[in-house]
Amino acid sequence: MEDIQWAVGWEPAHNRGYRKRFKSVRIEVGETAEQLVDRLKKYLTKWREMAGFDATYEGLQNMILRDQFFITCDKPLQTFLKRKA
Repeated sequence: MEDIQWAVGWEPAHNRGYRKRFKSVRIEVGETAEQLVDRLKKYLTKWREMAGFDATYEGLQNMILRDQFFITCDKPLQTFLKRKA
């Protein structure tokens, strides 16, 4: 149950915009690799800020782990976690 408690309150929907942009980014025509990386950094930073995680290694790690846990679990558990948010 402790593992579930760790994930309770995680609702990626409130920051879906930048998370989605980060996860689905593609290089644009004429965009350099450096520009793409800068854009990825911007999306990741905005996603982290909107999700309320610290700007530390541990904060970023926690955000990514919670996100991956949430999208990996089945729909009933996702619904449960959303309701507890």
